[in-house]
Amino acid sequence: METAQETSFVFPLNVVENSGDHAHSTKADHNLSPFKLEGAEESHVTHCQEDDMTGMEGVENTAKQAGENDLCLPCKVCGDKSSGFHYGVMACEGCKGFFRRSIQKKIDYKCHFSGNCAIERINRNRCQHCRFKKCLAVGMSKESVRIGRYSKRVKQSNMDEIKRLSSKPETAAEREARERHEMEIYTLSQAVLQAHNLTCEYTKEKVDALLQQQDSIMMRLNAGEDLNIPPTVDYSKWKPEERSNSKVFAWKIFCEAIMPCTQHVVEFAKCLPGFLTLQQEDQMTLLKQGFFEVWMIYLSPVMLSEERLILLGRDNVFARDFLARMETPDLWRHIFEFATGIHQLRLSDTEVALFAAITIMSGDRGGIKESKQVEDLQEKFLECLRREISRREVKDNHLFAKVLMKMPLLCSTST
Repeated sequence: METAQETSFVFPLNVVENSGDHAHSTKADHNLSPFKLEGAEESHVTHCQEDDMTGMEGVENTAKQAGENDLCLPCKVCGDKSSGFHYGVMACEGCKGFFRRSIQKKIDYKCHFSGNCAIERINRNRCQHCRFKKCLAVGMSKESVRIGRYSKRVKQSNMDEIKRLSSKPETAAEREARERHEMEIYTLSQAVLQAHNLTCEYTKEKVDALLQQQDSIMMRLNAGEDLNIPPTVDYSKWKPEERSNSKVFAWKIFCEAIMPCTQHVVEFAKCLPGFLTLQQEDQMTLLKQGFFEVWMIYLSPVMLSEERLILLGRDNVFARDFLARMETPDLWRHIFEFATGIHQLRLSDTEVALFAAITIMSGDRGGIKESKQVEDLQEKFLECLRREISRREVKDNHLFAKVLMKMPLLCSTST
């Protein structure tokens, strides 16, 4: 970071050091998610029969349209005969209707068994929780239900996928291996998303609520109200020279203001499956060198490039004048450049969470002792992000590459 020695950003060691305590105090299997991936309390659902109605969604009978009249491609959820591409995957009418109802009625299911029930044609109504989880695991898109009819481009893409699938039908063993892998990736993605929702103060819902107050915040700033200093900061205890030096004062305020985010990033990392299996020294190294990068990812939606403004909260704003007092114009130029690029990608909460996990699990950090273990964990999160992006309703074949291309700027800015 481009600051003078006396004002350089230093990761709060007491926060990071505390993060490693749990690694020595527990013998649990840290590869498992710390969250229960069950649904909320089950809503009363009386309709358990299959829904045979044909909706607008999906590409109806696309196998026939593609010239595959004599071919029977199985439903990716239950294995029954599929009727076409629905919500992004080959699915039967029953699973299509079940998924649509679940999304439109916002039904929460709960498994009364092991939480990992096998879903086949003959028993698909037995456990709605596991059936819905499998719908998501094989790639059914919630967004497709909300949007409705597919575009012509998506239709053509689905027809091409049908031709690819029909060229080499899956064997039973191949299907079992694929379903197992899809469920592993889905479960890992859900664990990362839940960690993000529990620890991040800048989820999409919270950011939208904050941005709705932007006009009133700007009015307070224009009226002369000082929102640079967070209400929780007591700078009366600082040394006189720290308060009199404008640059040092600005950097101290900045470090105090982002302290809560420091703790949230540590908690997020500790919740990542596999993180606590790393050596404690490697955990500390990853957090020290990766924290500021994750902070940049989290705050990208509230960094207003044109105004040169950072909305940390309703009562805490870093305006242009305050940032200028830090005397690091190149640093902030790079930060706002990165924020603008990330904002243009319009990443979902899941994609942001996975991007943050990938950023933390970087095996090429200086001082890492078990880089292979870190890289293996990062590879799993990369696969999750690749899968999540591929499920988007509006396809962008280069989006995954665009996200990864942000990492060099992220790294160089925080160094």
